[in-house]
Amino acid sequence: MTAYLSKKNEVSWLVPLKDRLVQVKRLLCLLLMLSAALSFCNAQTGDTAKSANWQDSMVRGINEQLTLLKSAATDPADVVTQFAGKTEYWKIISKQHGPDSLQYITVWGYAKHVLYKETYVERGGDLIYAQEAEYFMPPGQHVQTRWNCTLFFHDNKLFDMQSLGHGKTEDPGWDEHEIEKSYHKRKKQLATFKD
Repeated sequence: MTAYLSKKNEVSWLVPLKDRLVQVKRLLCLLLMLSAALSFCNAQTGDTAKSANWQDSMVRGINEQLTLLKSAATDPADVVTQFAGKTEYWKIISKQHGPDSLQYITVWGYAKHVLYKETYVERGGDLIYAQEAEYFMPPGQHVQTRWNCTLFFHDNKLFDMQSLGHGKTEDPGWDEHEIEKSYHKRKKQLATFKD
């Protein structure tokens, strides 16, 4: 009698088992989805960390090259120009090493109690660093306020921007590409200089 189960007993015994299997399947699916989501989040966090490390490394490398170029300067200025009502002084330093050639261009001038300064660094002819700075300093006084904005480029794309002090970057209409446009204007001016 125990060897043969009635259909009624068989059904009542299988129903709870089927319900439990469905619950186990649901739990396994949930665990798999959670595991996949955690893996994706970890990958994203890892990519962000790698990206941040890459950016920091690139910024450090560009700043080191800039320091080396500046230390090579011997004369205070190489060219003097008149632009937008102010006398400007240019310093141009080149280090030729094939595709790794570096060129440092800085331009500064003084008008309306403000010392203006632009600095550009090119590697292999491509812009890698651009900085615009303003120092409010009336005659006979130390610097009263400072502002600068630095852009870092890789493969002709802006990848980092740093701004310090009070100035143009606080204006909601300001566009960081203005510094790039200034660079292209300066390159055109540079091409007109005579040896």
